Amino acid sequence: MPIKPLYINEDNPVEFRDLRNASTGELISDATLSAQVVDSSDVNVGSAVTCSAISGEDGAYRGVIPQTALTGLTDQAFYTVELTITSGSLDGYRKPTYLAQFHGEV
Repeated sequence: MPIKPLYINEDNPVEFRDLRNASTGELISDATLSAQVVDSSDVNVGSAVTCSAISGEDGAYRGVIPQTALTGLTDQAFYTVELTITSGSLDGYRKPTYLAQFHGEV
């Protein structure tokens, strides 16, 4: 999976797709998702945000990490977005990697 950009001093939409029940393979569209940016020392950056289900897309969720939470990012440093998932009695966890950078051309 390619590393995604995390733009410094900008609102950053985050999307998670194809969320499935590991036992049945069914798409999950009723989960509660929370996303937290974490640095390489496992220190939280800003506050966690909630990701909501994307209407009409089973297993897909979207949230926005606000610019105010990302002002202290270091350019070209790696961060993870820790995703905590709860759906009924099911719990899940994902940790994709992002690269902090300034947006290129205006």
